[in-house]
Amino acid sequence: MKNKSGAAIMEIAAAVVGLIVYNVFVLLIFREKGDAYWSAYIFSMLAIAVQAIVPIVTSQKSSRMSDALLGFSLLKSGMIYLAVQIIFGLIVMAVRTFPVTWAVVIQMILLAVYVIMVISAIVADHHVEEVNKKTAERTFFVKALRADLAVQKSRVSDAEVTAALDKLAEKLKYADPTSSDLLAKIEDQISDTMEQLKAEIAGGGDKKQILQLIHLLDLRIDERNIKCRLLK
Repeated sequence: MKNKSGAAIMEIAAAVVGLIVYNVFVLLIFREKGDAYWSAYIFSMLAIAVQAIVPIVTSQKSSRMSDALLGFSLLKSGMIYLAVQIIFGLIVMAVRTFPVTWAVVIQMILLAVYVIMVISAIVADHHVEEVNKKTAERTFFVKALRADLAVQKSRVSDAEVTAALDKLAEKLKYADPTSSDLLAKIEDQISDTMEQLKAEIAGGGDKKQILQLIHLLDLRIDERNIKCRLLK
């Protein structure tokens, strides 16, 4: 939160400095103002101001990996728009006979293109967020299963049971982490067996029964791995 607040202050400070420098420059250089002068002045002031406004508005999003990509996209598109608008605005100011209508139309087009670039960046960022969310959901099953095995291993002292759990954990390291709807049935079976194993270990169950459940888990994980390969 502090990083975002600091970035927002920097954006505002940069925009204020830019506005001051721009005003001093154009008001001193262009003493004679043509009909299109004020249109160029207003659009250029707007181009400088939005460099602070747009990042501040979009920074209200949660902190994610894609925020960095969004920030880069906004900075790149903003700099392009600002440079083109300032250059064109200076041309309009310098050419006192520049038609007002054409000046306004061209600058409106530049602004519209910039708005489209901003919207495209936000849409692309949203898509990245959705993909990351779905990926996290689809890889949760294997991660949770590995965590459960680690916990159960810490609760047993028998060397044979520990070795069996280690072997199962090693197999899971190379299991396809991505789930799908077509794997739901076998994953439910694995989850049920895991719950049975946890109950047996927690209740100090029979070693033979625990090893049988571990073996059943091993078979079902093999079945899942085979089905994963078939789905590729």
